[in-house]
Amino acid sequence: MKRYVAIALAVLGAGAALAMLFVPGLLGPPKTPAPPDTTIRQVAALGRIRPEDGTIDVGADATRRVARLLVEEGWSVKKGEILAYLDNHEDMRAAAAFAEAQYEGGKAQLTYRTALEQANIAKAEAELRSVE
Repeated sequence: MKRYVAIALAVLGAGAALAMLFVPGLLGPPKTPAPPDTTIRQVAALGRIRPEDGTIDVGADATRRVARLLVEEGWSVKKGEILAYLDNHEDMRAAAAFAEAQYEGGKAQLTYRTALEQANIAKAEAELRSVE
């Protein structure tokens, strides 16, 4: 009988130990769940630069992001210095180069057409003189 009591106490002790390990709150205060991830993944906002002689607002389309930041807080910058590049910088450079090429082509075409029309005017004036 003593043997059965010892086995029963051992089984009860093992069960209590397992219950303390696996049942929350039995071994100490319950574990609090991890806080939700509040990391900001994307920000769309206007920036503000405050030079000594006034404030300059800097902004971009809300869908654009800063791809490369070239300055850090507290740095001194000069007028005209590039502070950052947006994620569409390369696309905008290509569009500007295309527009520049169109402009130069238009200027060349204007020069050509102006010379052609001046030649037509001179020809018409010569024909007019020969008729008179």
